[in-house]
Amino acid sequence: MKIPDQIKINSHIVHIERVEHLSDRIAEIEVASLVIHLARTCGDDKVVVAESMTAEGLLHEIIHFITISNGYGVAEKLCTCIAHNLLGIIRDNKLNLLDRS
Repeated sequence: MKIPDQIKINSHIVHIERVEHLSDRIAEIEVASLVIHLARTCGDDKVVVAESMTAEGLLHEIIHFITISNGYGVAEKLCTCIAHNLLGIIRDNKLNLLDRS
């Protein structure tokens, strides 16, 4: 998955920043400042985050942004489940939803 520098969600421009390390997660969102951080490494032993986990982390934080900015909260387990399965569907079916050919 190609990670863009920014995405538009509900008319907000959300910046996506790669950070060197997050201690206890792969990704995090700062809704008020419109920033998603994606870690290159995580955990106490600074394990390198796999590309598929980075993509899943981005989808996870997008789901959080959508729900929080619309007045809902989504439990972490549900958000993780949706992101994991959505990434699988996109990849396994080689979906390019913007292909106009």
